[in-house]
Amino acid sequence: MGFLKKAEIILGAVCIFVIFAIICTNIVARYFFSAPLVWAEELSNFLFIWAAFLASAHLLAKGSHLRIDIFVDRFGRRMRLIVEIFNLAVIALVAGAYIYPCVLLLGDLSTTAAMKIPEAIPCGILPLTMILYVLHAAERIAGALRDLRAPDTPKEEPSS
Repeated sequence: MGFLKKAEIILGAVCIFVIFAIICTNIVARYFFSAPLVWAEELSNFLFIWAAFLASAHLLAKGSHLRIDIFVDRFGRRMRLIVEIFNLAVIALVAGAYIYPCVLLLGDLSTTAAMKIPEAIPCGILPLTMILYVLHAAERIAGALRDLRAPDTPKEEPSS
């Protein structure tokens, strides 16, 4: 799974770099040559969406997704792990349930307005992200189950 995490970061960074390059190129084309790139905004928007979805999957893999854990932090280690496993299982089930409808959606799309490419190409990030969510959630569940089986270690008393 380390490969997936690295691939998400690299692909997301490439998307951001390409967005920057496209916007800079379009500025030069528009203001210096009076010939804006008609596809620049559309491609930039699609790449931004890809970067955001890849970042979301990567955050799930790292356990850094936004969450409110004010109550969960008050639980003991075992109960926190049980809640974490439950949350990850819900994420995996919901994401898994969305994979098939997302794939079906790709078949019903037409072409993009400016670039005239199949909309399935930019929208392909939807099922890909759902698959990544399932894989990352499963990996984190396995890790939490290992931690759950580990014996509790007593806290050491501070020495004086």
